[in-house]
Amino acid sequence: MLIINSQMFAQNTYFQFASLNYSSVDVGSDWTKLGTGNYTFTKGQDDSQVEVYLNSRFGVGDINGAGVKFMVRMDDVIDPDYDNKASIRNANSDEFESIFAVFENLPAGNHTVSVWALAPNGGSATSVLVDPGGWEGRIIVKIINDNTVSVPEPASAPGSQIMQQNYPNPFYPETTIEYVVQQQSQVVLSVYNNAGQLVKTLVDEYKAPGEYSVVWDSKDKSGKTVSSGSYFYQIRVGNFVSSRKMIVLK
Repeated sequence: MLIINSQMFAQNTYFQFASLNYSSVDVGSDWTKLGTGNYTFTKGQDDSQVEVYLNSRFGVGDINGAGVKFMVRMDDVIDPDYDNKASIRNANSDEFESIFAVFENLPAGNHTVSVWALAPNGGSATSVLVDPGGWEGRIIVKIINDNTVSVPEPASAPGSQIMQQNYPNPFYPETTIEYVVQQQSQVVLSVYNNAGQLVKTLVDEYKAPGEYSVVWDSKDKSGKTVSSGSYFYQIRVGNFVSSRKMIVLK
């Protein structure tokens, strides 16, 4: 359930990094850091959530095994709380991949995003690259509610949770998203893919106070059923923005 409180004003902070191609790396069956350089950002609060979007071409030379998997980490050691890993199975190829990762418990301060790869099940791969040939790959770091100012609520204000997961999740073909509007507000609730592209807007209207729910039927704005994979839904009320990941599993 998404509880929208117009007495809370949140500001999201964004960092964008480009020129990811730095050097190629050979990888084995352990996670190996790729030569993408160091991408550092500053997080203002302990309790703000961090989302990372990596959209780029990945290049792989010879593969001995099933393929190569890719992921992002923080500070070279911290794995995401939620993520989707990309993969390449074909040797001597480059493919466009998207990775979405959520880090929930990073402390305030400076942090570094890094890209890692492995060849599972005892495999190996040579000349693994991010953004081969200058395809203008990007890493976007979004810090959610990094500077939040809360006005005290009346004692009678219902609810204290900001967000809960859609249900069911994973799902196919339908899932339900519930939210509560406490004061009259314009509400926009949309679904995006891992590349940050709009899939469909589910709600875009002025709402009176009350409890609401909306069902997404796994179809995009043109009426076509989306493919299996990770998506996220975002609700916006004025300066308040909140989002959650969901998975379509056919």
